[in-house]
Amino acid sequence: MFLSSSQSFILTTIVGVPKENWGETSGNLGFYDELLSLVMVYVWGLASDRLGRRFVYASGYLLIGVSLFGYVHMTSVYPGLLLMRLVFALGASATATMLTAVFADSSGHRSRGKLSGIIGVTTSCGALLAIFVFLRLPSSLSKDPQGLVDARSIRLTYYVIGAVALVCSVVLWFRLKQKEHSAGIEVAPTDGPVPEPQPVSSKSSQAPLITNNGAANDIAATLPQGESSNNVTAGAAMKDNFREKSPPQIAWEGLQASKDVRVFLELCREAYSKASPLSGVAQVIALIAALLWGSANDRFSRVALVGRAGLIGGVGYFDMVRSADPTKRITFAWTALVGVGEAVSMIVTSLALATDTTYVDPSIRGSVAGVYSVFGAIGVLIVTKVRGVLFDKWKERGAFLPMGAGHLLAAAVAVVVGVAFLVRRSFKGEAGAASSA
Repeated sequence: MFLSSSQSFILTTIVGVPKENWGETSGNLGFYDELLSLVMVYVWGLASDRLGRRFVYASGYLLIGVSLFGYVHMTSVYPGLLLMRLVFALGASATATMLTAVFADSSGHRSRGKLSGIIGVTTSCGALLAIFVFLRLPSSLSKDPQGLVDARSIRLTYYVIGAVALVCSVVLWFRLKQKEHSAGIEVAPTDGPVPEPQPVSSKSSQAPLITNNGAANDIAATLPQGESSNNVTAGAAMKDNFREKSPPQIAWEGLQASKDVRVFLELCREAYSKASPLSGVAQVIALIAALLWGSANDRFSRVALVGRAGLIGGVGYFDMVRSADPTKRITFAWTALVGVGEAVSMIVTSLALATDTTYVDPSIRGSVAGVYSVFGAIGVLIVTKVRGVLFDKWKERGAFLPMGAGHLLAAAVAVVVGVAFLVRRSFKGEAGAASSA
């Protein structure tokens, strides 16, 4: 989230990319990032089943730290920034995959929903830290009287965050337990025997989806991950909208009137100040929702919860598309719906689905986590490209449209999966009755 939001400052203050190429350059770097991640999430998943979670997790944060230190010392887009962005993608894909795999290893069968809620809470806390601390560091560290971002402040900010990543790498290496079993990792014991799959009911969160084995890779679990991956897409869409088209069109009209980079940086700062409250509201609501949704995962059908979260998030995003002035008070209500539906609820629920021991063989959890993350990367690629086209060719608020469509699609898929299972169960029941007769 921080890298995507702060990249414009690097392009202007350090590399000196012409303003007419800012959008294309930033989009290309993000596209290549996700393209590599698409492959590596599966590779890291396979590697973790053989080399262990600790090695992959610690290596991921190490690569992130190295890339952040190197990113601010590149003087060209190609190959400089691209190379560092790809190193960052290697690390980020490793940590994303291991989050799912370690979660599956560490959580018991009956407590998986609650623990996924805790992960959602910590994810929201991290996003709040990025919004209210890290994104403000460049202005705070700048020596400019007006607080405008300069090359020195950007470098110092990246050093701070790179150091945090390196510390995480060291902590994980020494504190994450490495236990051996036949596939290289010993999974955590479940809270009692793992139950046989049960029919869907309002009180059962362990209902099989369509097939008995491999259902963790079902689209109902993986599609939400694609639309909600790390919350970067939503945050970037908000930042792009406010940077390029706030109500008085501060940034866009200002850029047309002036070629001074300092003017651009001043406009960016004002746009960020307008976007931060909305992002903050979304993350705070997401933090609260994570606790509620995590507990609900252990009591209700997780497929049904995915559907409800998709519907809530979809309504919020489509209302954002319809909003003519994104700084009106009603926008905070739509942002709250986004926070509930997109930021955490779908991630929390789909994470619990994809790691459920009812469906996933413990010896291949890393591989399953990789496939889960692959679908996430595909979703990000699609949303990023479509969002950019809508922003340039249609209207700025169109950047929210693919997010809303993705959420409603996930809700529809959840309904189809639920109905398909009910039909399948009905046929089995009739067949059993006929055989007994």
